[in-house]
Amino acid sequence: MRLRSLPVLTFTILLLLVAGPAWTLRPKFQPPQAPTGLHQKEFFRPELYISIRHEALPDVIDRLPNRLAWEQLFQRYGRDFHVYIDPRSGTPSNVIGHIPMIPGTGVGNAVTLEDLSKVLGRPVSVVDEKVVADLIVKFIRDHQDALRIDPQELGSVRAVQVTDYLWQVHITQQIKGIPVRHAHIVATINHGNLILFGTESWGRVSVLPQARISASEALRLGFAYVGGRTSEDRLWKEPTLEVVPVAPLEYQVGDAFNGPVGLGYRHRLVWVFGFERSPDLARWEVMVDAHTGEVLAFQDTNLYAKKKIVGGVYPLTS
Repeated sequence: MRLRSLPVLTFTILLLLVAGPAWTLRPKFQPPQAPTGLHQKEFFRPELYISIRHEALPDVIDRLPNRLAWEQLFQRYGRDFHVYIDPRSGTPSNVIGHIPMIPGTGVGNAVTLEDLSKVLGRPVSVVDEKVVADLIVKFIRDHQDALRIDPQELGSVRAVQVTDYLWQVHITQQIKGIPVRHAHIVATINHGNLILFGTESWGRVSVLPQARISASEALRLGFAYVGGRTSEDRLWKEPTLEVVPVAPLEYQVGDAFNGPVGLGYRHRLVWVFGFERSPDLARWEVMVDAHTGEVLAFQDTNLYAKKKIVGGVYPLTS
């Protein structure tokens, strides 16, 4: 599956800080000189390709059904914010501001451990990962109408202390325990203040989370697409249920979304599995609709290097 995303720079940096340490880097191989064999069958359904853009809140506020909820949020925290909205979902792709969250030296911050104890309803003697995670979840619950985030769709919450004054939080989207591919929330607390908050690919999910075909049937259908399973095939990923976002084709103009705010994501429940076929180095991923049995994508997940690159990478910078 291929997803195009052009997030605001600060959101990109935040995502790198949160997700970077968990990434697994795979070797880069030389791409095949010409498509042969399985490479000739590589494809993905057009609706799996999702373009993302970001609109400033003042430019889209009149088209939001929850504009009063945003007004209430600003009445509580003030108006010193820069907010960008993903028109596909109506959720904020980037909120830049300063909301006192934990004790710190940030602007307007007078939060104490006693305050945290009252907010969380339990004694708090030290700010740790659970405290920070619980505070971000509470912030989402308190402002779910403005953020357009259903708290029941919050998946795993990971809070990481980067320095003594910097925290990063990452939350996945899940439906009945099934992960939504590419959908997540990220947040940054700096000197005690929540300064960045944003979503990516976070749309309201209405697809039924119950599969109508089994994992073994998905394997059969996926291998049938490539001409059958061979003795050289080795699974590197067992069939797993996922929810994948798709773009409603009736609201697409080329790659761009051109529909009502909040109606730019639909979802499909899929079985995803991966295999390798010796001696080919490709790592194939197969996506099968868990309701219809349709093969939606067949992709090589390897990263291929086409030319030499000279330079350096700074994984963490200011």
